[in-house]
Amino acid sequence: MLIARSNLNGLLSAQRAATDWASGSLPGVDLVGLLLVEDSPGRSPRGIRDLERLVGGGVPRVWTLPWVESWRAAPASAQGLSPRVRRSLALLPVFPVA
Repeated sequence: MLIARSNLNGLLSAQRAATDWASGSLPGVDLVGLLLVEDSPGRSPRGIRDLERLVGGGVPRVWTLPWVESWRAAPASAQGLSPRVRRSLALLPVFPVA
C-alpha cells in the first residue's frame, strides 16, 4: 500500500511510485492501493483534488483518511476518533478497528 499526504509533494511522490509499479520495474510488489491522508481540515483546493484523481487512476484502489487534529501533536491512536475516521480506517485491508 502506498501512503501519501494529500498535498502536492505527497501526491507527486505517490505518482512516481505508482508509475514505477505500473512499469513492472518492481518485481514482487503487489500494490493493493493508495491511502491518502488529508493534510489539513476542510476541502482541498481543486488542483489537489484533480491530482488525487489522476494519481488514483493509476492504482488498484484509493482510500482517504480524514484529517485528525489530535494526531499532529500526539501518537496516533484509535481512542476517541470520530465515526467518520473510524469508518475510513475500517475500510483499509490492513487496519482493523475495534
